[in-house]
Amino acid sequence: MNQKLTGALALISVFVFDAVTAQIPAGNFHVVTGYDQIHSRSNFYMPSFSLKSKPRLNDINLNAVRDFIRRYKMEATDAMWQITSHNDYVARFSVDSIDVIVVYGKSGNWVSSVKRYSENRLPRDVRSVIKRLYADYSIAHADEVNVSEGKNTVYVITIENEQQIQILNFCNGEIEVKNSFSK
Repeated sequence: MNQKLTGALALISVFVFDAVTAQIPAGNFHVVTGYDQIHSRSNFYMPSFSLKSKPRLNDINLNAVRDFIRRYKMEATDAMWQITSHNDYVARFSVDSIDVIVVYGKSGNWVSSVKRYSENRLPRDVRSVIKRLYADYSIAHADEVNVSEGKNTVYVITIENEQQIQILNFCNGEIEVKNSFSK
């Protein structure tokens, strides 16, 4: 897997698993601060990042909002926005039991999106490969990652059995074990 994609996955994972944010309602959008309640079993290996304190709704780049509406207007009816300490923008929403996080750069350009869902939402070909190679594991959840610089979707899949938890990257039929933890 190339270094840009690996770096993007690490950055995205930070956004996915550990965020600090403040809640200011504004129609269908919110700017958020405080500790986010989205945690998973995978969060213990992810570094944290800080968000800008006391963000205002007009701190969100207009290009990011426009792109978000264009991409997700039918799905995202109650998005929560965050602004990172690097002035990047993060929008979160859920639809049909899928948690979605979209990241925009300082200038409002789309950087990446992550969809977290359960095993039954994984594409059949991805799930069958994982089940075949890791037959004694169950799939806890999967993150579908798309980045602006990559043409391929990467699946970050958390699998577990009674002794271990493993984090796998799956892209173009190739599997890479990113982390493995004993229970």
